[in-house]
Amino acid sequence: MKIPVILFLSGALLCSAAAVDFYRPDQLKKESGAIVAVTENGKPAIRISGTTAANPGVSAQYRTSSILFAEPVDLTGKQLRFKVSSKTPEAVMALYVRAYNEGETKPAWSAFNYTSPFAGGDFECVVRPDCKGVLSWEQKAVSGSPANKINRLQLWLGSRTENAPIEAVFSDFVIEPAGAAAPAIPALTEAAALKALVNPAALSCHGGKFEAVDLDGKKALKFSAVTKDQQKTFYTTARIKFPAPLKMEGRQLKFKVSTTTPAPIVALAARFYNLGDTAKPVWSFMLWGKVFAESSVIDAALSEGTGVGIPWEEERVSGAPADRVDMIEIWLGSTTPNVPIEVTFSDFEFADGPKVLSKWTALAPYADAPAKDKQPDGSVKEPDILRARENLKRYDWAKESYAAQKQRADQWMALDQAGIENMVPVEDAFFKCLCPNCGTQPEFAWAGNAVLQPDGKSIQCTKCKMIFPNDKYPENKT
Repeated sequence: MKIPVILFLSGALLCSAAAVDFYRPDQLKKESGAIVAVTENGKPAIRISGTTAANPGVSAQYRTSSILFAEPVDLTGKQLRFKVSSKTPEAVMALYVRAYNEGETKPAWSAFNYTSPFAGGDFECVVRPDCKGVLSWEQKAVSGSPANKINRLQLWLGSRTENAPIEAVFSDFVIEPAGAAAPAIPALTEAAALKALVNPAALSCHGGKFEAVDLDGKKALKFSAVTKDQQKTFYTTARIKFPAPLKMEGRQLKFKVSTTTPAPIVALAARFYNLGDTAKPVWSFMLWGKVFAESSVIDAALSEGTGVGIPWEEERVSGAPADRVDMIEIWLGSTTPNVPIEVTFSDFEFADGPKVLSKWTALAPYADAPAKDKQPDGSVKEPDILRARENLKRYDWAKESYAAQKQRADQWMALDQAGIENMVPVEDAFFKCLCPNCGTQPEFAWAGNAVLQPDGKSIQCTKCKMIFPNDKYPENKT
């Protein structure tokens, strides 16, 4: 037998065998957001609301409220099902549901959707602790305690839009066995997906504007923003929410990306998420640096393990098959303050994906000896070397340059094999990052002869002069 239940923004209601009136005003606790009992479509419901503040540079703001229970509720082996709607879908970026045991400050349950949960409209939600609910399970946030004495259910609404009202209405709550079927959702055809890609109702954006436009007689997507004056890279995100999941295994999505503002754009990413799993994408692609340096148009073809135009990001993906993709997230980044940036996506099409080679199979046998060719073999030829030697004899500037280069080379030559391997990141040896302290671009932060320190184990930013790693920024990630 299903037991009606109700939810609230910051504290939640979870009921076991005893019937509990979760709409009672004395059980609703206001936190950073308002919470009231309302009637929606002739049925009791809970409404959570709030207004975001003007906070430039803050990535997200949250409004929360709670329901407190007179008696603890046992959710062991259970799941919570409810319906949720919003009149401010574009402003709501995140929805969190957390359940707390009596006397504990860390939740026993925590589930979330951080990628515009209402982009596809109102929905039925299932929260359960086995990663099979509609909301993604947040393992890092939970206490590890069994959810056997829950006395507070907390609900969060998050937004990256400044000075905006946000609200959501929750209704039709039931607590049921965890094996109960999730809401049935039919699969999406590729033809329907192509229409959804340029459907204004499927689009949402935080920190910019994302809209369907006409381009040469065809529908396209324009993504634009004005950057802010901040220390680190400015990012704006846009999302396309499919009305149903799409099977992308063995397929690829092709499109064109063009811009009229090439210079300030330093990051372009596309990430594909499965239904109910917004913790990690199943596909992830990222182009960093001078994105449009070679051309103002990128011909992209994205498939599992391969990104033409926008490189594949192996370290970011979940490893799950892309068999129920319902959302594509796009990131646009810039380090130039107070300038307009924009890109346009057009000519979308689905096609068969390329054959995926084994990640561990060499395309050709490894060489057992150095190649037998004449040295020097590179851009610096014998005449260049002879000219450099003559310059060393005649000019002070050449001697100074030589001394600086030799000092840097000596530092590297002094390292043993273990020391050299220690300087190579585990995940990707070719990706360079911003200075984590001041945000300076990698081509400037780590340029010059004085970056590598004499100990051979640390580097120094050329702008802020901070030496890494340190207590504030330990070497625990790449």
